[in-house]
Amino acid sequence: MQLRRKSLTLIACGLTAVIAVPAFASSPAAPTATIEAHDSPAKNWFQDASQGSDADSSVTIKAGEQVRFAYPAGSSVHNVQFQGAQPTDCVQTAGVAIDPDRTAPLPNFSQPPGWDGSCTFSEPGTYTFFCQAHPPTQNSPGMTGTVIVEKAPDVPTPTATPVETVVPQATASPQPTPAATPAPTPAPSAALNAPSKPKVATFAKSGLKLTGPCASISSGKVTLSVTKAVAKKLKLKGTTLGTGTGKCTAGTFSVTVKPSAAVKKALKKHKGSVAATATLKAGTVTATRKVTLK
Repeated sequence: MQLRRKSLTLIACGLTAVIAVPAFASSPAAPTATIEAHDSPAKNWFQDASQGSDADSSVTIKAGEQVRFAYPAGSSVHNVQFQGAQPTDCVQTAGVAIDPDRTAPLPNFSQPPGWDGSCTFSEPGTYTFFCQAHPPTQNSPGMTGTVIVEKAPDVPTPTATPVETVVPQATASPQPTPAATPAPTPAPSAALNAPSKPKVATFAKSGLKLTGPCASISSGKVTLSVTKAVAKKLKLKGTTLGTGTGKCTAGTFSVTVKPSAAVKKALKKHKGSVAATATLKAGTVTATRKVTLK
């Protein structure tokens, strides 16, 4: 055994001198655990790098994760070979000779200190490994270890959140407000009501007040007149007893007809009633009313 170890050491040293070590890219994912090979004059062993005991040569990971294997320092040669279940992929990243084959063993043969690499385990299970230079025998446990791969946690499938569909409500189109139809403008009109108990003395003193309905006129002139016969009887030079200008307000025409000074004088001397006619003129509108002053 010692002779074989020395021979392998010499081969490895010779390879160091003649083989150029290419740069090897590491796997994208960082290893979850690290197993290191160690040796001493008394024994050789694998050890979980995160533990302080050389008796701990087992690591536990999840399916799909990686374990790093390395031989950082020592005075022997080692590698990692699997017995039974094999890892999905093994990549050597350092050593005197880089193994291009991405399968175990890692490295392809036992090498001196300085080699490094990692293996990926996709399937759950227990993976047993050993060193080909120091295998277990009936008389020696050799260099062995295990990688326990647990099932990866199930990734919950995201449930789509139902999106409430908002159906826009139909908005009633505003109905145009119908334009108000302007009331037709009534034709101009006017009339005179019969005065209540008109008296000669009252007319001579303050005039005669007349009213009547009206539409579409603003003002009008009223003339109170008599016939020529009555004017002669009253000894008047004309037939007009009085005039007045009235206004149409809120549909009612109102006017006060006042006598002239000559008419006042004549009426004071007259005894009896006086038959007269009140005539309203407002633009094209003409209205008359018979009036008897008593």
